[in-house]
Amino acid sequence: MQYQLHQLDRNQLEKNFLGQNFKLVEKDACLFIKKGCKDLWLYNILAVAYAKQKKFQLAEENFLKIIDLDPGGFDHYFNLANLYREIKEYNKCIKFLLLALKIKPKNIKALVLLSGIYYKIKDYKNNLSCLNLILSIDPLNIDALANKSVLLISIGKFQEALDCFFKALELNVNENIKNKFLSDISACYIFLGDITNAKYFNNLADKSIGT
Repeated sequence: MQYQLHQLDRNQLEKNFLGQNFKLVEKDACLFIKKGCKDLWLYNILAVAYAKQKKFQLAEENFLKIIDLDPGGFDHYFNLANLYREIKEYNKCIKFLLLALKIKPKNIKALVLLSGIYYKIKDYKNNLSCLNLILSIDPLNIDALANKSVLLISIGKFQEALDCFFKALELNVNENIKNKFLSDISACYIFLGDITNAKYFNNLADKSIGT
């Protein structure tokens, strides 16, 4: 017979988790699982507790158990992908992000993480595809515009990068981001051989820093 987790037990686990007492969370969660509890929430909190203690193999095993118990849950794949990102197993991270996106194809947080992983492994083609998909869903996504601009600079498409930067500047962004955009715009103009505009935007960046 499956053991049912009582609300008091759940509350105590949550309290210890929020208090970052992950060792105690691990101990209690393992005890409940040993009693026969198969609550997905319990497996999740145990997996995260393992990850917080850098017990990555145990965390991985628990996330895989969760997926086995509930193969249709988007968050299970996303959480495991995040674990693989943390331990720099990027191919596995991509694999589970793609599985997550089969469940929620337009999920922004998964697409943003996937685009970042593609950039890390220098898969610029898939990185650009991800960023374009994000912007087709959310045209005003500042992070996607900024990342696309940086990517375009990396692959030598300076005029396209400028278009992205100017689109981002049209939006309301904080001053620190704006300053970075102005410096990057100046750099693009240098690469394009337009020294006049390069100096102009470099001066704007300097003035912004001084204000």
